[in-house]
Amino acid sequence: MLLLSVCITGVDGTGKSTVVRRLHDLLGNEKSVVQYMGMKSWETKVGEKYLQREIHTYKDKIAYIYAQIRELRHRVYKHRGDSRLVIFDRYAHEQILQFDKSGLTWKNRPVKLLYQLFLSSFLYKPTLQIYLTCSIETSLARKEDIRGSGAAERLRQNKALLDKYYGEDANVFVIDTSGISEEKTLGMILEKMENMECFNTLMR
Repeated sequence: MLLLSVCITGVDGTGKSTVVRRLHDLLGNEKSVVQYMGMKSWETKVGEKYLQREIHTYKDKIAYIYAQIRELRHRVYKHRGDSRLVIFDRYAHEQILQFDKSGLTWKNRPVKLLYQLFLSSFLYKPTLQIYLTCSIETSLARKEDIRGSGAAERLRQNKALLDKYYGEDANVFVIDTSGISEEKTLGMILEKMENMECFNTLMR
């Protein structure tokens, strides 16, 4: 069975989670299911055991990465065989991008290689990848919980990484949500889906 999936990514404040929720509400539970990919909670026993620990040693770091890979792989494939559309809130690629902030060192090079192996061997490409972007000022205005010391700089770094990764991929549908409503963003996504043959049955 072909697994249809829509992956919606973007930094905090771009409207990502809101659009995911609106799309799911529109399609309903019979046609869609949401899979959150953020690391705020865990769905596997390995994740519960290792992802809550503080990292003190290099061994702890490797254990953390292994647990994270197991956790992400579980989430990506848990809906395999489901006839519904899987709507991903974020995707696993964002994890590996974090290593580009400070560059490679002898310590994090093996960790990045683990991620690369995971991404190339165990992930499938979503049917439709959507990248939401907006200005840093817009993100900060929309999200009160990301204000504070260093918030703007962290957001700027994350945005630069995602802009480069997703913005340079011609297969990714990029939407700048600055100055447009949630309705407009949702409408653009629905129009894109309606123009893709694989979504025809779902959109009826």
